[in-house]
Amino acid sequence: MKVRNGFVSNSSSSSFVLVTTKLNFDKVYEGLDIIEKKIVDFISKDVGKFLNTDLKKIHYCSGNYDSFEDFDLDLSEEEKQSIMKEKGFEDEDELDEYLEDIVYENLEKIEEKLQEGECICHGEEM
Repeated sequence: MKVRNGFVSNSSSSSFVLVTTKLNFDKVYEGLDIIEKKIVDFISKDVGKFLNTDLKKIHYCSGNYDSFEDFDLDLSEEEKQSIMKEKGFEDEDELDEYLEDIVYENLEKIEEKLQEGECICHGEEM
């Protein structure tokens, strides 16, 4: 679904926004791994109540303007070692390369999980 508001530009940026109930958000969040949780923590925020229901917003941009430009997974040594063991990496160079790619690979998966539940508003602009 594409939603277009305001002017149309030729930039190669895209944005994503999803509003869901906090109950749905929490249910999905519980099933996420360490990296997915850090990504979601970075792009989500409480947006208040609607009809006595707590809501969460997930929003990010990518392309020419990138929401993740200043994003750092900030993993502890224990978390790094756990991922290296799980993925079979021999050194931190392999881990660093994996972590550079993993953010965008996980975004689509996270979006799908959140949309399976009580998605109140979803929009993408390309």
